[in-house]
Amino acid sequence: MFTQERRALFVFGLILHACKCTGEIKVSLQGATLSTDGSVWDDWVLNRTIDGRTGNAEECKCCTAIKRPTWLQLNLPQTYFVKRVVLQGRTNVVNIGRLYQFRNITMFGGNADNHMVELWVTTSSDTIRTYEISPPHAMQAIRVVGQQGPDYMTICEIEVYRQEDCIIGTYGPNCEQRCHCMNGPCDTLTGTCGTGCQSGWRGAACNTTCDNGWYGRDCLSRCGICLNSTACNKTSGMCPDGCAAGYKGSFCKDGDIKVSLQGATLSTNGSIWDDWVLNRTIDGMTGRAEECKCCTAIKRPTWLQLNLPQTYFVKRVVLQGRTIVVDGANHQFTSITMFGGNADNHMVEQRVTSVTNTIRTYEISPPHAMQAIRVVGQQGPDYMTICEIEVYRQEDCIIGTYGPNCEQRCHCMSGPCDTLTGTCGTGCQSGWRGAVCNTTCDNGWYGRDCLLSCGICLNNTACNKTSGMCPDGCAAGYKGSLCEDAAEEKTTIELSHGELVGVVLSAIATGAVCSVVAVLCLRHRRRQTSTSNNMDRCQGTAVSAYDALSPTTKATSHYDTLTMTIPPTSSECEQIPTALKKVEENRRLQLNQKTVAATYENLSPNLTTGEEQYEKCENS
Repeated sequence: MFTQERRALFVFGLILHACKCTGEIKVSLQGATLSTDGSVWDDWVLNRTIDGRTGNAEECKCCTAIKRPTWLQLNLPQTYFVKRVVLQGRTNVVNIGRLYQFRNITMFGGNADNHMVELWVTTSSDTIRTYEISPPHAMQAIRVVGQQGPDYMTICEIEVYRQEDCIIGTYGPNCEQRCHCMNGPCDTLTGTCGTGCQSGWRGAACNTTCDNGWYGRDCLSRCGICLNSTACNKTSGMCPDGCAAGYKGSFCKDGDIKVSLQGATLSTNGSIWDDWVLNRTIDGMTGRAEECKCCTAIKRPTWLQLNLPQTYFVKRVVLQGRTIVVDGANHQFTSITMFGGNADNHMVEQRVTSVTNTIRTYEISPPHAMQAIRVVGQQGPDYMTICEIEVYRQEDCIIGTYGPNCEQRCHCMSGPCDTLTGTCGTGCQSGWRGAVCNTTCDNGWYGRDCLLSCGICLNNTACNKTSGMCPDGCAAGYKGSLCEDAAEEKTTIELSHGELVGVVLSAIATGAVCSVVAVLCLRHRRRQTSTSNNMDRCQGTAVSAYDALSPTTKATSHYDTLTMTIPPTSSECEQIPTALKKVEENRRLQLNQKTVAATYENLSPNLTTGEEQYEKCENS
């Protein structure tokens, strides 16, 4: 019986596992928008497809019909993992034409026009068409495309169903992916953790374990030197088998490298005993001062400065004195102080950690950047004797780290950053900026050194700072992989009856104005032609008198050459300003004509005969 119960529980568990995340929730379409490139039938407006009603199309007034070929796009209020889309058509399919409402249509879903994928229909009838999507697909837009056909594409309702909300620690399609955020849930779509990662995890979704050699929150801490080069625990940083030789401490970080002093220099302000020159302090030898000839002795008060070949993060300094301490020699390390730094005015005092009559040790934690070390001997009864100065630095940082204990991160395009400052000579990786490439791009910027501006993302969200992609797709009116291209989509304009009447009356009034202007221009043209003919008849008689005029009194009127261009079509109202301009020009020319006539009348009496002949001619 017990075995049968276990089998039943096992089968039940399998059923539960198979059914996980199979629930769905109907998406509220409040705030959704619709667009099309086609012509809508009568007043069957687009919004009817998301009003929640279905039925007999003529009775419910709940359907839209768009002339094929066409498309209808539904833009959801936000991006969801969509599991099912249902298209409902008119239920009163009473003739052959209406049987085609769902014929030859295709559905696409995604976040933007160029990120949409085709969805496959799973069940279809003359009135209902269903698309089951497995695994669920992230969608913010759904487009239904109706190919060329003999009738309209009719849709009464679009229903969208999404997957259930994920529990904390999961995200993605069917909530099957894991995230390890420091606090709260991750983003359901992308898994992004806004609060950072738990210890031992890294990445935007905090679902990648630390690389070997790193541990802690966001994997920002570097492991110590573990025995047999094993990796430390990625959560705690502890070495599983203890520290390698020469290292100690909880994290096996207390290790160092002896600095080669080849190329180093020494200086002092004091008097040296006999031939005990300064260079003996860096010759690598220690022992009995009189025998080894390896020590220097400087009269107090004094100082001795060691200038290293370059700047290092120094972890430890050891001063070694003469090994045989007799008489006043036991004062060799009495009342001395050590300073370290990069210049005289940037030196800081270092605290001694252990001292004897022959050895004085300074442990420096965290390591301090030093290029110069100065030992100061205060006033005393004897000499300050030093046989050897030993300097120990931290280990070299691996690529991507710098600073004391290599605990700071840099994101250079290639190669390591400067161990001391973190400066990247090759520029920053995509998504990072600053001299040390350890500052993420500001919102709205992305790419190498954060020099590229994001496109226009949906809901004003920030784009991915590495790729520039918008996480939820493009805002309305934009498209392209980076949402930088303005979309050009034709949308049906729906006017009420009153608005339509207003537009028609406005068009009629505009046409009437154009016609009146055209008629006026035509009459003026005819009047101009008649006057020109009369002038031609009189020209022969008056020419001799006119030719006698002084060249300074002759005036050539542009009236004779005026040409009025009548618009070919009265409806082309954009040509009205040109016509009116020419009418005004004609009026000015008439005024000029009168001025010429007045001048003509004031001419010498010798022209009287010619004028009389001209008047007779004009009256005939």
